[in-house]
Amino acid sequence: MATKTTVLANPAKDGSVSDTEREAWQRALNHDKHLTPEELAEREGVPLETVYGWNKTGKGPQYMKIGRHCRYALADVLAWEKTRIVERSGAA
Repeated sequence: MATKTTVLANPAKDGSVSDTEREAWQRALNHDKHLTPEELAEREGVPLETVYGWNKTGKGPQYMKIGRHCRYALADVLAWEKTRIVERSGAA
């Protein structure tokens, strides 16, 4: 049995959609994005060696191996970043 695949038109190139629909499309694309170790290091403002250290110790975001390459799903990076938030006490 054949399965039907739905292909969405890219609203960034098609002027027939609203700004809201275009923003939803961009969020969907960004959600599926995978970062390289270099991109993660740049995003977090840390040396590349720190990212590799996180991989070894399990302190960084979850990652996947594709062949010899590490990739980080943006959704996993965002979730990991939320766990890094430090609550401040009221004392100044």
